[in-house]
Amino acid sequence: MLDPQVFSTKRLIASAISLEHADLLVAMHQNPTVMATLGGLQDRQRTLQGLHNQIADWQQAGYGLCIFHDRASGAFVGRGGLRLLQIDEQPETEIGYALLPEWWGQGLATEIASRARTVAFEQLELASIVLFTMTTNLASQRVAEKLGMRYERHFERANLPHVLFRQTKAAWAG
Repeated sequence: MLDPQVFSTKRLIASAISLEHADLLVAMHQNPTVMATLGGLQDRQRTLQGLHNQIADWQQAGYGLCIFHDRASGAFVGRGGLRLLQIDEQPETEIGYALLPEWWGQGLATEIASRARTVAFEQLELASIVLFTMTTNLASQRVAEKLGMRYERHFERANLPHVLFRQTKAAWAG
């Protein structure tokens, strides 16, 4: 299993997602501004179900999503990292992140995503990674573009239109 600290960045401290983060995640998943970018509000039960799945990812895959706190203040910033999932019945490793609105516009999503990509290619030696977002989430599409990821296609997830970006290790290294 990876040490979750590998996901830490210059400005953020990472820790593996755990049950002790339940209240932080429930509050974030009930924030209408955050969840407008992620498909809608989630109640406590749905958030806790997702949290249990994310904890299982760490146990089964050896990596997963992390909780991020600001290195300077200790404040909760959001969650992010890598997660194994299925897209159209194909296994993929996704770079994912969600930040509280007060942390938007500071380059932190790009910082988290960039660090997750480095971990994926250098430590996990994955052949490719994906990043997907709702078609309306232009900020996350810009993050993918900043990382040099390539648009692959549009698809539906949870009955919502999404756009999928991919980067291969070869393209990243080359």
